[in-house]
Amino acid sequence: MTPLLTILIATKDREFYCIESIKSILNFNSENIEICVSDNSGSKKIQEFVEQLNSDQIKYAHTDEKISFIENFNRCMALASGKYVTLIGDDDSILKTSIEYAEYADKNNIDSISSANNIAYYWPGALTGYPDGLEEITLESNQIREFHPKKYLSQLLENGLQHYLLYPLPRTYHGIVKREKLLEVKKKTGKFFGGLSPDIYSSITLSCVIEKHYITEVPLSIAGVCAKSASASNIRGEHAGEMSQSPLLNNITDYKWSRYIPYFYSVNTIWAESAMKALEDMGEGALIRKFNIFRLMAHATINNRKSIPKIIKRENETLKKEQNKNTVTYLARMFGEYAVVVKNKLMLTVKTKLSKKRKFSFTKVNTISDAITNFDNLNNS
Repeated sequence: MTPLLTILIATKDREFYCIESIKSILNFNSENIEICVSDNSGSKKIQEFVEQLNSDQIKYAHTDEKISFIENFNRCMALASGKYVTLIGDDDSILKTSIEYAEYADKNNIDSISSANNIAYYWPGALTGYPDGLEEITLESNQIREFHPKKYLSQLLENGLQHYLLYPLPRTYHGIVKREKLLEVKKKTGKFFGGLSPDIYSSITLSCVIEKHYITEVPLSIAGVCAKSASASNIRGEHAGEMSQSPLLNNITDYKWSRYIPYFYSVNTIWAESAMKALEDMGEGALIRKFNIFRLMAHATINNRKSIPKIIKRENETLKKEQNKNTVTYLARMFGEYAVVVKNKLMLTVKTKLSKKRKFSFTKVNTISDAITNFDNLNNS
């Protein structure tokens, strides 16, 4: 029988968290799911755990090859056989609502669903001040709305391809997507995932092939942050410098950086480059022409001016020359972009403060299964 929902987990050297994630998903005791794990770890701990389980619901593949994390994601997706798929990190998990909304999508022939309110879980040791873990839950209503992704892709391009999660776009990462749509992307591009940020790449490519996307306010998954995660490194400000310093290029020997994006390492440029690479691979020339590089540079300057000031100064000078602008006209344009970025941040802050969403925090949350229990207790109360 074809599974309804495949949960994809690509992992490397975070065996403890991956095993806990698998346990938490199997605890749902659902016959509608399969778990696909692509393991590039140096140990056999996950393999031994899976073999002990001897479950027909788990597809597992391990390789000792030195492969990129992008290749690991692609190999994981190749294992999937479910009608719908969702991609999570090895320190994440799904909620029972993911299975319920996959059922809803199947009954209503919906291509993709994501949530406006995923749950954040900081594993013990990931966040200073919370040695025993922290969980943050946002609850709203059961409302579900329809969106047309290409309209919002244009807005994202005007914003310099920044903060894609603020836009109603389909996504494999912590979203639910028909597997046939990912196969359509692969037929066009030769791969499921690309760029240096597979979640962003996938969101953009899917937005090119999905006409209607749905967003629910019900949480579908838990985004975990462990001490080894990229999110924890980002909190510590470790994601900026020359591209030669980027760990994202590990085991990638022939990566061709998009000519549209300034060549330096920052969260902002990685976001933009992965999104642009997706549009290039999909042949979306008309959309690419809507890209506002000045807005990207404004975001990057504001966010990285203290951590990498010399690089930021250099890249602004390079952009000024490439755009054939003198100092006065360049500064005038950039000050306009800075104003928009600051205004949007203030508006988002005000909107968040005025929001009627119910927010809950839990401390002493030892595992992700405990985090799921906390949500279930709230959701059922």
